[in-house]
Amino acid sequence: MITTIFNLVLIMILGIVYIFSYANVISNYLEKTIANTKNPAMLILYFSAVLSAGVNLFHVSETASNAFVFFMEKSDYMKATLYSFGFVAGMWVFSFLFFLVSFFLVGVMTPKDEKYELGRGSYEMAGLHSVILIVLSFVIAPALISLASQFIPYPELPF
Repeated sequence: MITTIFNLVLIMILGIVYIFSYANVISNYLEKTIANTKNPAMLILYFSAVLSAGVNLFHVSETASNAFVFFMEKSDYMKATLYSFGFVAGMWVFSFLFFLVSFFLVGVMTPKDEKYELGRGSYEMAGLHSVILIVLSFVIAPALISLASQFIPYPELPF
């Protein structure tokens, strides 16, 4: 029971830090690279980026919890904490890179200057980015989690 409570507290703290820090980084990125003003299109993009990162956090939290419990059962407190932190931090980095790559790919595929369009408040461009970020987070995160869970050194089963 104590392990479960520690796991809950750790995941809650990591989740709050993850979302808060990601929201700040995205806000700064959007202000510095696209527009200094927060028009409604920019707010749509901002909130969809944070929601996309939240979807990714949702998916990685189970793997981080499983790693925590696995290592706590072996009384390896350091690995329990480091694996949980590592999975969450890795997903944070992935979420940010995914955000940047989506901008690059949409910029390549659309004839419009997306930064200019977003800066002037284009709902169409903000909506397109939002759908890409959120839908692809639901699609890509499970595959990424499958890969990440292979790093937990579970014992081999005899069958």
